[in-house]
Amino acid sequence: MLSRQEGLILVARRDRTRYSPREFGQLVGLVSQDEYLPFNFTVLEYVLLGRAPHLHLLGKPSRHDHQVALDALETLGLLPFKKRPIQTLSGGERQLVTMARALAQEPRILLLDEPTSHLDLGNKRRIMQIMRRLRENGKTVLFTTHDPNEAASVADQVILLRAGKIQSAGDARQALTAAHLTATYGVEVQVVENNGRLVVLT
Repeated sequence: MLSRQEGLILVARRDRTRYSPREFGQLVGLVSQDEYLPFNFTVLEYVLLGRAPHLHLLGKPSRHDHQVALDALETLGLLPFKKRPIQTLSGGERQLVTMARALAQEPRILLLDEPTSHLDLGNKRRIMQIMRRLRENGKTVLFTTHDPNEAASVADQVILLRAGKIQSAGDARQALTAAHLTATYGVEVQVVENNGRLVVLT
């Protein structure tokens, strides 16, 4: 993790450096785009790692922890995979398992880096539905994506970046305009509304 060069990073109105690793793990979950998995855990063993911030030192997962992990797997349609070695999964399946591990962590804030990058259309839709449900239940969901339609379907607030600089920022309808998206992507973009939802067309 990179250290800040200047200023403050506040998480839940508190300096990031003031949290213990355990406190921060209970507060923030991360789904990276490509997570290195060095050990041949089963799917359930790996998802149980999400419970680590809730355990005491050298503590073992309880029956409740196992149920939270199983519920996360069921949410993502992965329950039949629970005994599979994680190294035998496809890239898309591993991405879903990483999401399940983050859900089992039960964080208040969820950070996701390109969460649908390896997924087929059905699983992309499932992830988008989960992210919307988390948002509606009061969780903070912060994610990166190259697909403005994903941002339009989930995000309340959007920041458009080009070459590391902010092109536009604001609520979804303010940021995701044809002019802003055309400037960001460098191609002609149209934005239409369908059943109350923005749809971005090229």
